[in-house]
Amino acid sequence: MLASGFTQSAYSPSVFWHKARGLRTLVHGDDFMTSGRRSDAAWFRQMLQKRFEVTTVVIGAESGGVREGRIL
Repeated sequence: MLASGFTQSAYSPSVFWHKARGLRTLVHGDDFMTSGRRSDAAWFRQMLQKRFEVTTVVIGAESGGVREGRIL
């Protein structure tokens, strides 16, 4: 994540921020929860897909989004 421009939180090592893209990401084991613009979140998903098999749930009012989701 650091190599992709993210900064790790000084207070919680599982929280990351990408200033240029406005993404905030919480990592819990092999789960990633990211908030930000949909286009930037899609960039992040593509970055993860280069290394991992990814399953994605989009939460939001726009088309294709669900109303709520769960993470562990």
